[in-house]
Amino acid sequence: MAEQLVLEAFVGAGSAGSVIASRLTENPNYKVLLLEAGGDENSISETPAFTLFLQQTDLNWKYKNEQVPGACLGLKEKVHFHDHSLKWIHHKLTNYLCLFSFQSCLLPRGKVLGGSSTINYLLYVRGNKRDFDGWANLGNYGWSYEEVLPYFKKSEDNENPVYARNERYHSTNGNLTISDIKFKTPLSDIFLRAGQEFGYRIGDYNAENQTAFAPLQIFARNGTRCSTSKAFLHPTIGRKNLDIAKFAHILIDAESKRAYGVRFFRNGKYHDVYARKEVILSAGAANTPQLLMLSGIGPKNELKKLGIPLIKDLPVGFNLQDHYALPLVFLTDKPITYTPSRYNTILTNMSYDIYRSGPLSVPFGIEATGFISTKYQDPKLDFPDIQLFLVSASAATDAGKFTLKLVEESKAFKEVNAKYHFVPIPMCPNAVPPSDEYLDCYMRWYTTVEHHLSGTAKMGPHDDPTAVVDPELRYHFLLILLKFNLNFRVYGISGLRVADASIMPIVTTGNTNAPVIMIGEKASDLIKNSWKNA
Repeated sequence: MAEQLVLEAFVGAGSAGSVIASRLTENPNYKVLLLEAGGDENSISETPAFTLFLQQTDLNWKYKNEQVPGACLGLKEKVHFHDHSLKWIHHKLTNYLCLFSFQSCLLPRGKVLGGSSTINYLLYVRGNKRDFDGWANLGNYGWSYEEVLPYFKKSEDNENPVYARNERYHSTNGNLTISDIKFKTPLSDIFLRAGQEFGYRIGDYNAENQTAFAPLQIFARNGTRCSTSKAFLHPTIGRKNLDIAKFAHILIDAESKRAYGVRFFRNGKYHDVYARKEVILSAGAANTPQLLMLSGIGPKNELKKLGIPLIKDLPVGFNLQDHYALPLVFLTDKPITYTPSRYNTILTNMSYDIYRSGPLSVPFGIEATGFISTKYQDPKLDFPDIQLFLVSASAATDAGKFTLKLVEESKAFKEVNAKYHFVPIPMCPNAVPPSDEYLDCYMRWYTTVEHHLSGTAKMGPHDDPTAVVDPELRYHFLLILLKFNLNFRVYGISGLRVADASIMPIVTTGNTNAPVIMIGEKASDLIKNSWKNA
């Protein structure tokens, strides 16, 4: 058993962990061990258009939810990706957008340096101001929007010259390259014009107001994916104070309830590594609760069933949240959609190889997005409850009837004769589209989750019985690194912090990768400040 003393030991080199490892090792006096179960990125993960095909590779943990009544009912067997025809998009819609298997929705999680930032759909969405103000209002002081905004900007290198001029909200000095997509079909402009017809502005959804339609901003550098591994870990090559290893779990003293190290497997044997200061857990909203429970921190009844000795009884694994989406397909008789025969040609492939542009630079055809408020949300609040996506091979959305109205009633879409393609539902053969009955059945059959898992080690004040981590620095609790201005330590455990989407009290409005990176940036400062003052 090899032993080694380090200043900080990490578990999980994902969106937050990669940031923290990079920031801490900027100081040569801090020695960091970064532990990751997966390996490096590859040429497939680097290419935005190939995102879909990463979902069942070794870069993915390949999780799926347990079967639940009324959801993920679409398929009972796996479908292999081999047919790229329009017919396949229509009749195998489930696998194309939802990735079902045996009546369970798949839940992709990155098992690779960079974590899910290496396999996701690259969308740069910060969330809404009210998300973070809401966290603060729950008792997590220090997490208001104004207090976390500097950490969004700290990591950002925005290549859009119009957005970048707005220095109140954007920056060009960070590690993480944010760019516009480099290819679009005519459908992108049609989608944006349709939004304007319905009274929505075209503009930056990551600035003062989120309610808007806009072309995508993505995590991309020179037409390739800009994961947190590329942005934060690649520049650390050569730093003698950062080491990367694989396969780990936390070591906790059962009597003192102090995390004192990690155990990992390398070169055929296990190694115990002891942390002089802290262990930081950054394994994501699925693996963080798993590692905590394997280490004896979690619901005592569940740990008892598994024969795991209890160290601390906490509601780990509860409060799981995600976003739901409703995929809708529309047809047009104009040659404007993305099809392999139209755009996947020798010339377009050469365009990507030489100029890093063209269809392969777009995350599987997602070209534009829009944030809107339904009748259940006051539009004056600028707190949209629906996000639309335009996929140039089909239209995917979190909405139902609004999308039907947008496409079938707007002048922009009428110009291309766009019509909804009604898909028959075996579970509800008598449901008449687009009735509420049909859409309700459609949602249960073609259930789509957005892979934004969060909340499983919830941050909250002392009087919140559902909280796992505390936002205050003065207590010796487990630190969860999903919050921006606070040290998040798990109640009753010292020397342990957590930094990932698991600490979100409520999932943010939109894609979650950008908020998790911001959490990593904030956590880095919190850690350095706590060490400085120790």
